[in-house]
Amino acid sequence: MERLVVQGKVEGKRSRGQSPTRWTDIIKATTQTSIVQCSRNAEDRNKWRRIARAAVAKENVPSSTTTTLSRVND
Repeated sequence: MERLVVQGKVEGKRSRGQSPTRWTDIIKATTQTSIVQCSRNAEDRNKWRRIARAAVAKENVPSSTTTTLSRVND
């Protein structure tokens, strides 16, 4: 159950069309690490805040990611 909530994995068929960009995809692309490593890093709040701030400071961060990661800093 925890994995379902944290990683958003749901069984079943997805709708047709373009694949939605998931939160996990954005985090993996922004931090350039696996979601497993991100989960481990997030267990240490100070470490995750440093990672999130560094990611937001990069120029290539999409605006949706900036919003998502800035919420982590609050």
